[in-house]
Amino acid sequence: MQRRSDFTIYEYLHSTIFEYKEKYFIIQEAQQGRVLNPAHGTSQNGTDYAALAAVFNAKNVDPDDLGSAILIALDKFDTEPHPFEQVDIPARNRCIKKWIGYRGIKEFEVNQRGVSVTYRIVEKKYIVRPFANHTIRPWIGPQGMPEIVLEDGVSAKEIGDAVLRAFEIATYNPNRTDPR
Repeated sequence: MQRRSDFTIYEYLHSTIFEYKEKYFIIQEAQQGRVLNPAHGTSQNGTDYAALAAVFNAKNVDPDDLGSAILIALDKFDTEPHPFEQVDIPARNRCIKKWIGYRGIKEFEVNQRGVSVTYRIVEKKYIVRPFANHTIRPWIGPQGMPEIVLEDGVSAKEIGDAVLRAFEIATYNPNRTDPR
């Protein structure tokens, strides 16, 4: 897959999966910046959401299908820019709202769980990280959560199984308002 940058030395591929209202939303990501500038160097930029890659029913998702969709999202990492300006948080939130269908960003943040999947190119490993949603620190992210590490060459089903195990660990916000 042709990435947007000919000068970036890619270190990783990244995707985020959200669980919201009994669905899994796989998000394809890209380096931050709608236009990449060679003058900024060869280091890989941080990532942001570029496209909705796939949606699955969380109650009966097939791990092989889930893992396959995640592998496709990783393969498409940085093949298109994010569809909003880098510093335009309201536009970013509107874009995510269109993909996921929540009423407002606060409602989404309180009622979702997340997992990230990173493929470390040099180490040839997949890192699956469940998110803590305001249960360890006052923000959403993988800090302080256990990682699931998978070696290169694992099957799509093994990746899907690891993501489902990570969702068992991922936490909801203590102020969750959706029925459990």
